Amino acid sequence: LSDFCLMAQYPSYTQETVMYMKNYLTKFHEYSNRAALVQDIVQCNSSFNFPKLHLLSHYTEQVFRFGSLPQCSTEISEAMHKPLKDAYRRSNKVDATEQILDIYTRTHSMAMLEKNLVAW
Repeated sequence: LSDFCLMAQYPSYTQETVMYMKNYLTKFHEYSNRAALVQDIVQCNSSFNFPKLHLLSHYTEQVFRFGSLPQCSTEISEAMHKPLKDAYRRSNKVDATEQILDIYTRTHSMAMLEKNLVAW
């Protein structure tokens, strides 16, 4: 599955790379012991997401329809939320919006000041 995930990050695909991805996914499903996997997940009380695992089977079809799919990645938006999440954790959770904006404004202002000092 790691090979499939690495190839999914390619900026462009050929017929050959898409076939490799299909083969990697097929081998994963052939060799994975689903009964043991489900039993382990249930015993650990995990929130394993089976629909996401199923969606991988449609990935290669989407590549043929839409081309490379890095624009569907959520990594960038998740990275943009990190400062706000950190600010929420630092707040006292009472009237958190105002505190988050204060913290974000303060850190952003300090970063801009630092950049101006370095450029000067």
